[in-house]
Amino acid sequence: MVEFIQCFGRKRVQDKEDTVKLYFYDNFSKIAGLYSCLAMQMQVAAEYFQLREKGLTEDFKNEYRLSPLPNFFDNKSDLVFPTYYKAVDDYEFCRSITKKETSLHQQVSIALQKNAVHYEEAERHYTLLTYLEQNVNRRFFKSDREELIKQFNVRDEYRLQRTLGVLNQYLIENNIMYKLQKGQTDRNEGRKTYWIIVPKGE
Repeated sequence: MVEFIQCFGRKRVQDKEDTVKLYFYDNFSKIAGLYSCLAMQMQVAAEYFQLREKGLTEDFKNEYRLSPLPNFFDNKSDLVFPTYYKAVDDYEFCRSITKKETSLHQQVSIALQKNAVHYEEAERHYTLLTYLEQNVNRRFFKSDREELIKQFNVRDEYRLQRTLGVLNQYLIENNIMYKLQKGQTDRNEGRKTYWIIVPKGE
């Protein structure tokens, strides 16, 4: 993740509209599997350092002559320190997530200094925003208001929330630049109450 963000940081921004959406696959089981693999590699490294301290590096090389070593050893079974430090960093990263001291979601937010949003939440936000944009100034009478309420899908535990105030509060809290207003048809149309979607500021 760090390497990706470092490369991404080298891109020159063209203007304020030059933005991208980044998606990180938050697969806990895969991270846990990588942690197990790195933990075994760290044990090999620990053995190397113990024997090296005693001047027995040749014993280490003989022991692993026919066995595959982690990729932070070269083809002469000597440790490559920059690659080893990277493996240690990866190990600590995966360990902290596997042990639930942190999460990938939190680490992405910290690294990017942005609020990372779960994909399901972002998808819901985008779907609602698209719906609102496509239905600006449409009148939602009682008979078709259910469609709008289901698009919001705001719930108090399991109950679908249906009041104008709650739906507008959701728009405010999620910084969606629309609001719902209540209106009424004139006498010729029978004084029917409706809701209408309008851009904020109008």
